[in-house]
Amino acid sequence: MPKRQGYIYDCTWQWDTLKEADRVSTRRKKNYGVKKHRKQWLKDLVEVQDLIISRQIKTEEYKHMKLRNGKKERDISKLNFHPNHEWHQSLVLVSHDRIESTLISHTYASRIGYGQIAGALQVKRWLRENREECKWYAQGDICHYYANIMHTLLHRNMEHLFKDKEFIDAYMEPFERFAPDGKGIPLGIRPSQDSGNIALMTFDRFMKEEAKAHLYIRYLDDFVIFGKTKGEVKRKMKRAVAFLKSLGFEAHEPKIRPITEGLDFLGFVYYEGGDMFWRKSDKVSWLKRKARVTNKRRLREIDAAAWGMIKWGNRHCKRLFKMETGIDLSDLGIKMPDKKDKNGKRIIDSPKITTAVILNKEIEVIDWVKNVETSYGAGRYAVEIVFFGSKNKLIVNSPSMKQLIDAFENAHVTSFKTVVIDKGGSHFEFSQVKILTIDHRQVAKSDDGKLIYTDTNEVVDLTKFNNKKEETKQ
Repeated sequence: MPKRQGYIYDCTWQWDTLKEADRVSTRRKKNYGVKKHRKQWLKDLVEVQDLIISRQIKTEEYKHMKLRNGKKERDISKLNFHPNHEWHQSLVLVSHDRIESTLISHTYASRIGYGQIAGALQVKRWLRENREECKWYAQGDICHYYANIMHTLLHRNMEHLFKDKEFIDAYMEPFERFAPDGKGIPLGIRPSQDSGNIALMTFDRFMKEEAKAHLYIRYLDDFVIFGKTKGEVKRKMKRAVAFLKSLGFEAHEPKIRPITEGLDFLGFVYYEGGDMFWRKSDKVSWLKRKARVTNKRRLREIDAAAWGMIKWGNRHCKRLFKMETGIDLSDLGIKMPDKKDKNGKRIIDSPKITTAVILNKEIEVIDWVKNVETSYGAGRYAVEIVFFGSKNKLIVNSPSMKQLIDAFENAHVTSFKTVVIDKGGSHFEFSQVKILTIDHRQVAKSDDGKLIYTDTNEVVDLTKFNNKKEETKQ
């Protein structure tokens, strides 16, 4: 585990940190507090900075509202936007990298590149690639998870990550304000999202290292263990429940079943061999919503939301979508129309991944869209990559990486393998590049070192590529 991070509190009031916290916390929000803040954002940020420096910043009183999600009713805590949201977001920004480096790769939720779809595709890969090891599963979840997180547990885990006591106290202050009795954290504020993972980071390590549950995956408070036999998953689940109890949590009665009966997890139902169906209840809800709507624009929005889940399911899910909407799908011989952003740029429709996740690991670049506009600014390149068997979208802004993509595009290169390396100062480069296809035709090196098309053994004309390479160097 990396060393504990120190001297972090003073990073929260740095102007660049506060500006980024302001950008993230106001993104895609249009409520009254955000609108008011945008008219005087500079004055508000200076005020927050002064309060942090003087150690006088405190979380205001919470307001509570009920939110129903299906059968569940949740208590959502709300705060005035200023100064609470800027302050909480700055705490998260300066601690994010240290927290992220501690979490295991099979912990999902509230992480960039580790969302619901990424977790679902990981389960699908395991069921396909480890059929013998995934005959049975044990599925568990924690009772009233957020309401039962002990502050002492969070504080202890934070001390394993940070040695700056002042920062830890500041990070815990919103939770202590919410629950003075020392138990429970609020739903609806930014530090709670990361804290949901921090509270169970020792549980993750225990499952992987002590219980030897190598095919273990967790999405917040829901987790699944795969194994060869019923006895194996039952023993590991028993250890999991006991460890959770030592942390102050109670688990619901676990489900222990053969995978042939289906695993309902992350919005999909999985079967042996990785067959993945969109959850039946969600399909029914989609069809009911469609039946009550006549406005064509609203119907398209409802169908688009359904397609966001159905497209990851198997052919039966896609066949249902075709039957209900009349839209032919790519697996039926007709390609779905490309999605486009507000500037008319094609959208690469794959889960987003960060450079930190793929750093120093081999990836395969299979597609790209140049000069897209993201929340960080214009001029970025959206790159579709294959990483450990799954497709992801990587946003690139490094000049050298963009120049190489430009050169490859001029040479009609359509896919290549590479490793992303960090050159320091947030500057990244493609290294160990190997061209895979040109004009979607596979290429390889011949015995005399020349690049040839593998289908015809024709030598590839590298003149255009070499000329572009020399221009790039200059």
